[in-house]
Amino acid sequence: MELSDSMLGIASEGAFDNDPYTGMLPWNYELVVLIDDIRKLEVIGFFGGHAQSTSRQVSSWDELNALLSEAQFTTHQLVVRPDDEYHPECRKGIKDLESLKEAFDWATNLSKKGNVFVENDLRAHTNPTRMSNILKATQDLSRKMNSVCPECESPGFWITERKKGLPCSSCEALTNLPIANVWSCVKCAYKKEEMLLDQIKADPSKCDYCNP
Repeated sequence: MELSDSMLGIASEGAFDNDPYTGMLPWNYELVVLIDDIRKLEVIGFFGGHAQSTSRQVSSWDELNALLSEAQFTTHQLVVRPDDEYHPECRKGIKDLESLKEAFDWATNLSKKGNVFVENDLRAHTNPTRMSNILKATQDLSRKMNSVCPECESPGFWITERKKGLPCSSCEALTNLPIANVWSCVKCAYKKEEMLLDQIKADPSKCDYCNP
């Protein structure tokens, strides 16, 4: 924005990790931010979901071929390195079998032990699964931009906190289930608490006392 002398900017950034539920599945977090220097606003869209992030060390063309379905090749492009994931040299953006065979032979010749490391290319334009997650983060940003503050009418009025404490239907102990959402303005100090009316009591299976 500084280089182009622009008062309005939008950017995205992604990260990859294990899923937050089991810690075993590849996961992708995407953030899209809109900055408006005219209205002094910063609004963020966010999404976390499944990632297409297969990786494997192989030592033969047959082993590599067996990996292609899991890696969703050719709709998702690949990166090939000699030896392992730490090798500084690589071939990126591989999208067809001819290029893959050429990269495999190149990496095999450079490898100390004949091993080749193959992984999904995680750059957005080479990975349709990541593209879809960026779209969902952008849709989240759009919803927030269409939600205006009742006090100052600035866009970006959204849920910033979920208050916990829904009582157990069996023992009345407070659970970690939400009882209210707190909406906040990104510009002024206005906040609004909205009680959740779809549940009056929590199932005992969600209670730390009844189901420790």
